[in-house]
Amino acid sequence: MKRRSPLITDKPNELLDYLELCALTDRDGNGSVSQLKSDLGITGSQDALGEEEQPITPISDYVEAAIDAAFTEAEYRIRACTPDHYPFALERKTLFRRDKDLSSVYSFLLGLSLFGEAAVDKIDGAKLFEEVCACAARVYFGSAESPADYHIFGFPRRIGPKDFCGALEDLCLRKIEEGKPDTKFPTIHTMKDAGLDVVTWRSFPDKRSSKFIAFGQCATGKHWWGKRHELQPGDWCRTWMTKMPHVIPLKMFFVPHSVSSDEWVELGYQAGIIFDRFRISHFSEKNLPKILRASLQKWSRSAFTKKEFSYTETTE
Repeated sequence: MKRRSPLITDKPNELLDYLELCALTDRDGNGSVSQLKSDLGITGSQDALGEEEQPITPISDYVEAAIDAAFTEAEYRIRACTPDHYPFALERKTLFRRDKDLSSVYSFLLGLSLFGEAAVDKIDGAKLFEEVCACAARVYFGSAESPADYHIFGFPRRIGPKDFCGALEDLCLRKIEEGKPDTKFPTIHTMKDAGLDVVTWRSFPDKRSSKFIAFGQCATGKHWWGKRHELQPGDWCRTWMTKMPHVIPLKMFFVPHSVSSDEWVELGYQAGIIFDRFRISHFSEKNLPKILRASLQKWSRSAFTKKEFSYTETTE
């Protein structure tokens, strides 16, 4: 399946995703303004404009505006990731690939956003994403030298009890050491993770309760926007615990995507602390375990070389 050309109606972040994809997969290792201008100038791109728009404004004006917006987005991404963690160099409106071996967190997140979590057979992209998110959160809430504690609660669980009731007991009694699970709740034995994927906390030397805890949800698919309300830490604790932590856990929301400015305004109020592609990359890149990096690299190499995937057809 061929990669479709971008449309003038695409958002700046979508256009830049396209250029980044070109830089990672094309032989010349770059995505340039001339390439974007050429692709935006094709008939299909022009047809995306409404009939009422075309007679008023020349198509060349739309193309120039779209290109300017895309490269303004590139400057933002460099700042958001920091130059060391952005796998491209921007020179004279051209993106040059720096991540030649596809081992960066950013490349993995870009691929996950464009192709979906099921892009690579026998490798669960969603579970890899949870691990990366946990790395980012524990550095953000701690530091690179002294990261916060973390636990992957999302189902299927690789470590710890597989069943929800056992996993909840493990979380309360042995991980965060707060709260008491409600093992008699009517539907507790039918749950998998109840929308909770990542938990991070920061303990005191005294090991007593009343400390910082954060609950996070990971949303990888194209319908991520609809998941922003699903995890409410206070309600989650009231539902599944008979005794809650002294301090209600903070809410985190992880996506491998680029969140537009308009979406960000609303998302921040509804989804808690946002970890998008750039924040995750910045906080996880330096402290990523070698084994996890190797897994990300394997996934990325496979995803970016599979010809049957179109970057417009991500699935949930």
